[in-house]
Amino acid sequence: MIGPVRGVLLSDDDAEYLARALEVFADVLAKQGARPNAKLAQVTETLRSVASASVRVPNVRLDARNQGQEWVSGDTEPYAVMSPSEAAKVLGISPNGVRDLARRGRLGARRSGGRWFVSARAVMERAAR
Repeated sequence: MIGPVRGVLLSDDDAEYLARALEVFADVLAKQGARPNAKLAQVTETLRSVASASVRVPNVRLDARNQGQEWVSGDTEPYAVMSPSEAAKVLGISPNGVRDLARRGRLGARRSGGRWFVSARAVMERAAR
């Protein structure tokens, strides 16, 4: 039998924000002459290590193509994928065009459960060309 899950799910940004807030709180306590307890330091350190250990993928600027700026791939993991709609915005073509490129093997993509998952790296490389 599956039991209830206890805990809190935080995004990386939320964990970073909360760790910073706890550090500020500890500074305020120190300025008032109070000593923060060990639990506060432990929780702050745990949040800080979780937030810094995760891989951050930078946002891709969809308008960079038109401004002549360099693309930021951000594909640091093998599972960085886009939907055909997202890929179409980056490439400046229709979602059907993206699916057609994928079917012809000209764009790295996989199909699973009737949906296409396009490699973010392949989209960025094609857009750069």
